[in-house]
Amino acid sequence: MSRVLSDAAIKQYRDKGYFAPVPCLSAPEVAQYRKSLEAMEFDHGGGLQGIYQFKPHIHQRWAYDVATNSTVLDAVSDIIGPNILIIQYTIWVKEPGSASFVSWHQDGTYFGLSPFEHITAWMALSPSNRETGCVEVIPGSHLKGPRAAYRVENADNMLKTGQHIDVDPAAEGVDYLALEPGEFSLHHTILLHNSQPNRGADRRIGLGISYIPTHVACSSPTKVTAMLARGVDTHRNFELETPPEPGRPLEALQNHAHAMQVWNQSRQEQLKMRESAGAKV
Repeated sequence: MSRVLSDAAIKQYRDKGYFAPVPCLSAPEVAQYRKSLEAMEFDHGGGLQGIYQFKPHIHQRWAYDVATNSTVLDAVSDIIGPNILIIQYTIWVKEPGSASFVSWHQDGTYFGLSPFEHITAWMALSPSNRETGCVEVIPGSHLKGPRAAYRVENADNMLKTGQHIDVDPAAEGVDYLALEPGEFSLHHTILLHNSQPNRGADRRIGLGISYIPTHVACSSPTKVTAMLARGVDTHRNFELETPPEPGRPLEALQNHAHAMQVWNQSRQEQLKMRESAGAKV
């Protein structure tokens, strides 16, 4: 394990809730991972709707390799320490010219994790900038804690929960996390962020990989799964996932189906707990 983030970078993350960019993958690696992702899309009918948008590291070796890349884990370790779990992993694809967007939200709203030490590494496999709809953030918003959220029905919103948080970008200020292919950003679970539609000529492809230190726990009655990416887990707050093994695709798909079943059950439990507490979403 080696240090990736400077003291200044770590201070920026603490103060602003994010750091970017962090160089990582070579051009050949980006090309190979993108090819593997698009082959996966083809295998599932040309898109990744439903459960296959999530937790691909359980059944796709390429996705596991990205999530456990030493540069990524070293950077994450600089923030949250040496014992690291992958709690979620989402493939974000915006087609050029589509209306797809992500509303203002905080990742921590539905995860039910405590304490708030969940960090997301967002890896670009194509250019992610203001034209293509990069991640936009309100710097420092993570220091103010969770905000009131409500549900807005919009088929173009890539957040299927419809979570929406009222934000005044002009008053609060926006930073744009522009990334070249092979670079990643880091952001805090309570940082307010969104992204606009892709007005570029290429697909905007990103991998949002969520990590937590092993001492973090989930409040759902259902015990969800997570994968140990580095270090040791002496807390056992999660059922540990098995990395995909060559030659055992059926077992990997079964493991993925189980992980998504308990994850979705946990999300429903989180919704009910929020509703009983008077939350709007």
